[in-house]
Amino acid sequence: MKRKFVAARADLVEKISELAKKSGRTMFSILNEALDAFIKAKEKNKDLYTILEEMSVIEIARNAGMIFVPEAIYNIIMENNNIENYWKNSGQLFGKYLEINGFKELKNIEKAIKEIVGEDIDISISSNKIICICPRLMENRLRDIASFLEGVMVNFGFNIIKKEISKGIVIIRMKKGETIAREGREKTISG
Repeated sequence: MKRKFVAARADLVEKISELAKKSGRTMFSILNEALDAFIKAKEKNKDLYTILEEMSVIEIARNAGMIFVPEAIYNIIMENNNIENYWKNSGQLFGKYLEINGFKELKNIEKAIKEIVGEDIDISISSNKIICICPRLMENRLRDIASFLEGVMVNFGFNIIKKEISKGIVIIRMKKGETIAREGREKTISG
């Protein structure tokens, strides 16, 4: 196998050398593994930092007690129980874990939510509104996502003014730090 010289920052080379010694590996094997991972990430149109960020969000979700559930099982559960409050509570807990792990900017919270919800959804979070577009999801699933989003944002000091849920779209209007009466704040549009 041919080898080529690769230049790198001295501090990185020293750190890799330390890691190689600790793990009983050669620098050659670690560098090849890193370069191979970089190539595989780029083939999937990702970079290693994005992958590490996504992995961090998944770890935060696991630490918050979230698990993967097949959609068919989820639908059976939903037919038998009204669990919107559990979704809101889970959202609050996930929001707390995000906050503890340094996710405080709305754009970072948005990225984390997109990663954890795992559906083909488009979420946009601004200082006064969340728009969540999920064209393939049924209304009951959208209600749960809306409750989860509500819980996350309540954790960050937002009060929910109004929720609109219709086929394929959730719009949540919110305000930071204002007390709002609970009555009449949820609106459902059948579609």
